[in-house]
Amino acid sequence: MQIRSIPTIRTFSSPLSPVLLPWITPIKRNRLITGRFFHHFPRFLHSPHHHPQFEPRGTIIPEKRVPGIPKNCIASERVGKQVRNYEVEKVQRKKYYSSRSLSHITTTTMDSSGKKPDYYANLPAPPEPGTPLLKEDVTVALIQLASGSNKAANLQNAREKVLAAAKEGGNIVVLPECFNSPYGTQYFDQYAEVLTPSPPSSDQSPSFAALSAMAKEAGVYLVGGSIPERESDSELQKRLSSSSSSSSPQTNEDDKKSRLYNTSLIFSPTGTLLSTHRKIHLFDIDIPHKIRFKESEVLSPGSHLTILDFPPYGRVAVAICYDIRFPELATIAARRGAFLLLYPGAFNLTTGALHWELQARARAMDNQVFVGLCSPARDMGATYHAWGHSMLVRPNAEVLGSLEEKEGTLIKKLEAGRIEEVRSGIPIVTQRRWDVYPDVSGVYGR
Repeated sequence: MQIRSIPTIRTFSSPLSPVLLPWITPIKRNRLITGRFFHHFPRFLHSPHHHPQFEPRGTIIPEKRVPGIPKNCIASERVGKQVRNYEVEKVQRKKYYSSRSLSHITTTTMDSSGKKPDYYANLPAPPEPGTPLLKEDVTVALIQLASGSNKAANLQNAREKVLAAAKEGGNIVVLPECFNSPYGTQYFDQYAEVLTPSPPSSDQSPSFAALSAMAKEAGVYLVGGSIPERESDSELQKRLSSSSSSSSPQTNEDDKKSRLYNTSLIFSPTGTLLSTHRKIHLFDIDIPHKIRFKESEVLSPGSHLTILDFPPYGRVAVAICYDIRFPELATIAARRGAFLLLYPGAFNLTTGALHWELQARARAMDNQVFVGLCSPARDMGATYHAWGHSMLVRPNAEVLGSLEEKEGTLIKKLEAGRIEEVRSGIPIVTQRRWDVYPDVSGVYGR
């Protein structure tokens, strides 16, 4: 956290100086640390020479010393005709802030029981320093699938493409967002499937059964893009009972209905379900004269990050489409040891042209890990026009490979040791300043 030094009054060119000076001086001393008072005063009260070279300069005060970070500034510095003693100010500010919690600068979300959630409870511990994130080479296949209104045909098409990708050496196979149905708010309810209790019957969820069989038959890790999910009756009753027992406002009629989610299913090579990811950030945009889309009109958001182990390769993080625009998810996953960030996503012709490749390369560059984006194929006869251009990106933000807008499969090998090579050249992982800003991943200070 950057703290401005306490400005001091040197001279006043204002005719009000004789009147204001006696009582402004103590107020500045006592209040200006918080910035809650004196910023309301005119700029001339700060200094007669309002210019950067005359501004009193601040210093950074780490609450914990981090090895390798140089000490703060110099002990004192001449500003104008005054000498600022930084060591004294360090002690004063550190004493002041040590008595305050972070509640004045952060927003705390409470769960239904009124307790602050443990964001990191279900996440894996960070890897030991020096441990390679990708332990051996792995081949990733992104299937850019064309999906129509026939769910059975979509599942059969997906099966053929998954088996073909496995024959070409794919170890991790990824399907696109809403691969079993058309993409659109008008379709989610019609195509939604109940996934709990797990495993569901084939009548409850034909997509679950099909994905499990595909993964087992192909012998691959299968990231099943996403499908519309309907909340089960047991989940609904549990949520309603929890809501009624809490101090939260009374539920409305919509809350009493089963919720819908945009959910990814991840399976092991034995066909076992490893994890599910419910899309956390819903795609709500309104770009005038181009596109309006509101997933929140139909869907509910998920509430958990998804990072899982793919032995013998390492950890993989899965999120869905709009989730990629929130770099916090990627940062947490990378600092928790993920070598690959996978985003099944259906960007459109407006956002895809602007941000599809940009987002993929940005997440790779920020975190120095591999990134994969898997899109549906573009169908100009559908109600929603997907961007396509599924791609894989290396840790240095170099595009490893990409498709065009038509149906196809991208198969590329990710090299073990590449992440460590990139990080040794540009070591941002070890250069972060946790004394200046917080670690959103919760790793620092464990």
